[in-house]
Amino acid sequence: MTEHHQAVEQLFAGNSEMARRMRSLDWSQTRLGSIETWPQSLRSALSICLNSRFPIAIYWGADFLLLYNDAWRPIVGDKHPWALGRPGREVWSEIWDDIGPELAEVLATGEGTFHHDELLAMHRFGYTEECFFEYTFNPIQGEGGRVDGVFNIVTETTYRVLNDRRARLLRELASKTGTAKTAEEACALMGEILKSDPADIPLALLYLMEPDGKTVRLCSNIHVDVDRAIAPEAIALTTETTDPWSIAQVAQTSQPQTIANLVERFGILPGSPWPEPPQEAIVLPIAATGQGKVTGVLVAVASPRRRLNDNYCDFFNQVAGQVAMAIANARSYEQEWQRAEQLAELDRAKTVFFSNVSHEFRTPLTLMLSPLEEALASVEQWERESSPLEAIPPSTLKEQLQLIQRNGLRLLKLVNTLLDFSRIEAGRVQASYEPTDLAALTADLASVFRSAIERANLRLIVNCPPLPEAVYIDREMWEKIVLNLLSNAFKFTFAGEIAVSLQWANDWVHLTVQDTGIGIPPAELPHLFERFHRVEGVQGRSIEGSGIGLSLVQELIKLHQGTVHVSSIEGAGTCFTVSIPTGIAHLPPERMSANRTLASTALGTNSYLQEALRWLPDNDSEFSALSREFASQSAIQTAPYSQRERSTNHPQNSQTARIVLADDNADMRDYVSRLLNQQYAVEAVPDGVAALSAIRRQVPDLVLTDVMMPNLDGFGLLQAIRCDPQTREVPIIMLSARAGEEAQIEGLEAGADDYLIKPFSARELLVRVEAMLKLAQLRREAAQTLQRSEERYRAFVQQSSEGIWRFEIEPPLSVGDSEEEQIQHLYQYAYLAECNQLVAQMYGVASVGDLIGMRLTDFLIPSNPRNLEHLRAFIRADYRLVDAESYKVDRQGNPKIFLNNLIGIVEDGKLVRAWGTQRDITDRKRAELNAQVLNQLDRRLRQLSSAKAMAREAIAMLGEHLNVDRCQWDRIYWGQGMAVVEQDWCKQDLPSLVGIYQISDLMLPDLVDLFRQGQPAVVADVTTYPYTAPFADHLHSLGIHAFIAIPCVYEGNWVATLAAHSKTTRHWQADEVALLKEFVTRLWSLIEHTRAIDELHQSEAELRHLANAMPQIVWISRANGFLEFINDRWIEYTGLNLEQSRDRTLMERMIPLEDNQQLQADVA
Repeated sequence: MTEHHQAVEQLFAGNSEMARRMRSLDWSQTRLGSIETWPQSLRSALSICLNSRFPIAIYWGADFLLLYNDAWRPIVGDKHPWALGRPGREVWSEIWDDIGPELAEVLATGEGTFHHDELLAMHRFGYTEECFFEYTFNPIQGEGGRVDGVFNIVTETTYRVLNDRRARLLRELASKTGTAKTAEEACALMGEILKSDPADIPLALLYLMEPDGKTVRLCSNIHVDVDRAIAPEAIALTTETTDPWSIAQVAQTSQPQTIANLVERFGILPGSPWPEPPQEAIVLPIAATGQGKVTGVLVAVASPRRRLNDNYCDFFNQVAGQVAMAIANARSYEQEWQRAEQLAELDRAKTVFFSNVSHEFRTPLTLMLSPLEEALASVEQWERESSPLEAIPPSTLKEQLQLIQRNGLRLLKLVNTLLDFSRIEAGRVQASYEPTDLAALTADLASVFRSAIERANLRLIVNCPPLPEAVYIDREMWEKIVLNLLSNAFKFTFAGEIAVSLQWANDWVHLTVQDTGIGIPPAELPHLFERFHRVEGVQGRSIEGSGIGLSLVQELIKLHQGTVHVSSIEGAGTCFTVSIPTGIAHLPPERMSANRTLASTALGTNSYLQEALRWLPDNDSEFSALSREFASQSAIQTAPYSQRERSTNHPQNSQTARIVLADDNADMRDYVSRLLNQQYAVEAVPDGVAALSAIRRQVPDLVLTDVMMPNLDGFGLLQAIRCDPQTREVPIIMLSARAGEEAQIEGLEAGADDYLIKPFSARELLVRVEAMLKLAQLRREAAQTLQRSEERYRAFVQQSSEGIWRFEIEPPLSVGDSEEEQIQHLYQYAYLAECNQLVAQMYGVASVGDLIGMRLTDFLIPSNPRNLEHLRAFIRADYRLVDAESYKVDRQGNPKIFLNNLIGIVEDGKLVRAWGTQRDITDRKRAELNAQVLNQLDRRLRQLSSAKAMAREAIAMLGEHLNVDRCQWDRIYWGQGMAVVEQDWCKQDLPSLVGIYQISDLMLPDLVDLFRQGQPAVVADVTTYPYTAPFADHLHSLGIHAFIAIPCVYEGNWVATLAAHSKTTRHWQADEVALLKEFVTRLWSLIEHTRAIDELHQSEAELRHLANAMPQIVWISRANGFLEFINDRWIEYTGLNLEQSRDRTLMERMIPLEDNQQLQADVA
């Protein structure tokens, strides 16, 4: 074996692939040359490399020639074995801009580097690949300390990084889509989430199956704006349609499909973050786990920098699974919500029904029980005094009995209606169908309403011609049908006519009841015959009603195998058409002229007529005008009163309180008016609109109002009264048939002073009214006293020589909370409720109104630790502080220092507000602080020995004192065109700028000219300062929105700059500019002083070195002969060190006489 082969075997020892390849390679033909010429450092490094199982490569020499072991071989991909021994620039041309400079830096400085999960776009397998690596570049030391090469230890982390990234996306899909309530919302959430990871899913199209199962439709919330040829809006699954993604096939077979050559199919698709266009995609069926039914199709386009391998496909399958689950959950929620909504709707309808029925029961009960109570009291008085005439007049007793009878019939009518419904639902209705002259019966029923209709200035038109034959009907049911429709028409018609007509049409008879009333909103028509449904907020003669009349009409018509239809134009009128078949074939034979075993629920026509007549107001014309006026308003307008109207309110000589009573029930108005008229002046009105008009005309002492009224209900009236400054203090008692604690709380929370539930007694009503009037009088007197006190207080506050303020804390602060919790609560919930004009001036605003409502954070900046200590001291001192300083900022951004006195108001263990005074001591305090910081600067800098340490200490002190975001010290070397940012102090969220720059790269040209002239730059806003405005975006990216820069000019040359930066706009104060100038002067003076001392020390060191190098004896002494220095020759000759040589006696003993005499003479 030759010597060369022995060297090869020894150097490339082992049986690894790379060892064998290196042994077989003729290295003399490579740039590394024959192995005999290889330095020992390369041999040692290569030995480590080949014998390691860890992936290691070597980049050798200036060309970075590549050597690597078996473990590193997969890193280079299909470039192996071509890459062996080749320059790194050739092997890694695609990433050389990333790693080349770093390799050169390691070679130049000898300092290693480390990267964690670094992205490198390599071309290893025929395409540009997204790869991640964890690697180091470490120097290989050669002879003489020179760095000959670089060790590269690397681990590929691509799959871990990709799996982590994809797992995060899957987690987001699972967590964020879980809140979706509909499939559409789930699509929107998924779209946003999938768009957040374009590196894995550049483009996603989600198609959802239509309910018919024949079409899939693109979910518009998830796809990007692409051409419809690429993403069709809909794809039919049963017919031949454009389907570039094979979506129909996937939906029908439930099998995924991969699509290749996307550029040839579609051109360049959008969405990829890489310059290369996507080439592959997978189309996946969307089906929830355990459900074979396909609910959609997901098209997922793959990244152009990753191949669509099994790992990638598995990820897309997981995405499809999450999408399927999200859609399934959302649709399940929708179904549950719909079921719950149906139940809730039924529950709401029942609640409304019972509420309305309660009202319908309680109002007549009040009008029955209260008169009975009065009558019984009169009888008891009669029995005691044997004087019936004094107890109650016969006319009054008759009126009361008639009132009781009317409301008893009204209750009976309601009970019978409910009984009809109960029988219909139970299937126990006993109809009796008899041949009837339907025209005559219908005309008679309609004529019952003529008197009421004509009293309301309406026309009644009846057109019921004789019919060819009798019609089989249940007469009681037909009576209820006709009277309910007529009653409904009269209730909602205020002008025009009501027409009733009957027509024969072959096998049908049609009854039409048409009016020119207010009409029905289109949205309400489908619900009109629903049980318990009422059209809310419409104008009517009365708001009373259970909401079951029209529903009962429909049920009664169905019992005749007929139909009912309604048409309406809002504002023009409504037409109800009832159609029933003729003959008897449609009717059950057993009910033909059958006898009834159940009690009849028919009441006749009188109850309907009496109810209609009670709807008519006392003054129809006034009522109509008020109704039209209020209906024309979109909202309640509370116009201010004129001076004349205000002067007429509450006449001074009147001892009788005035009460406005609002109730749509005429009986209730009459009854309550009769009770109250004995002591008070009562104005009774039929609804909230009329009540509001009466209240505007003259403010009453009390308002009594029903809750449920037409046009404007009790709550609307309450709101209107409380919104008007002239009437907001008027006491209000609500009279309501809505029982229960919730109804009462609702009324009181809305602003009512009292809430009286029907039925109530006459005595209870009188006591409540009297108590409320007395309470209102006490309120007025207290308000007047408070107003006088407030006026005195306001005068004191405004005339004070100090700023006075009041902060409210809502919700109040619990004094038992921890200190930090209290501070957070104050910052979050304390707001300025009151202050005088002096406080406004202190904060630089025009008026107090500019400050009211602002939070504590707007005054005491939380980022200033001194303010936190201010609050801590306030809490620790039991919410009292005397002469405490606070540091704030006015509205122009200027820092302020105030001297405060504070006192907190604690009620029931909670801090509810704080009062305080303050004086502006900014100028005095700033001068003191600036003087202190300058003195501190001098003390600290004189303790330091290097210029860098001085600059570092100075900018740190300045940054903290000025509360800026960055301070930096730049040294200028004008001759070399260089600027060195030697030191910078900055807050954590800002980048450091320390480094070496060309002056033109670091500073703007206009600022350079300014600094060379020794002029400072004081910039409050870089967007408006002329020299910086064009570069504002760049400065903002560095966190610079405002700055001060002070140049240092020494001996005519610009040598340094001190700058302070703010990442918000800031109005710099003159004393701040002066302080920076003083900092520059003192800092440079000390730096120069230190430099001079350093040069002196250097000169002395050089002199000592020269003296020691001379063969002669050299010494240096002061003028008085005191020795300062001796060289080595002196010590060699005399044997004495410096201290010993200063001893004359010792010198005489150690040095020969003649030499000693000469030395003594020379030293002397």
